[in-house]
Amino acid sequence: MVQRGSLDGQATNMIPAAATAVVSGENLEKIAAAFPDFLAKKGLTGEIKETASENGNCLKISLEGVSAHASVPWEGKNGACLLASFLRDFPFTGRAKKFLDFTGDIELEDYYGEKIGIANTDSEMGKSINCPAVFRYQRGQAGATVISAGANYGRFFKRSATGLPSPAA
Repeated sequence: MVQRGSLDGQATNMIPAAATAVVSGENLEKIAAAFPDFLAKKGLTGEIKETASENGNCLKISLEGVSAHASVPWEGKNGACLLASFLRDFPFTGRAKKFLDFTGDIELEDYYGEKIGIANTDSEMGKSINCPAVFRYQRGQAGATVISAGANYGRFFKRSATGLPSPAA
């Protein structure tokens, strides 16, 4: 089970690079054995440390993705979504399973919000951009699951001679 996760991100205008989750349960050996292959396959770095808690042995899993600005999320590797995508392959249940499925599947590389149903295109601004950025999960605490995302438009602006933004050519 996922005890807690800081699938990082401090602001909604940046793709988070770092992600950490603390997990406990029966599959710790399988999780630890599978993690190096996942990192290699995705071209990422990370580490696993065994820790102890009131619930017994746990794994503290850390992953380092690549940060990017919310206007170009495809230039980064969202550490939070990637760590969740790794963990969702293991038999978690309840809120933890829902959190991992949403973060590691639905939000993973959903740059235009199509999988979450917020895709929009505007004739002047272009496609809206989805930036899932701030993720928090705490087992056993109602309201302790937080996912914050920014929605941006793809059109860039430059400063005009008056100092006010004007659409970029």
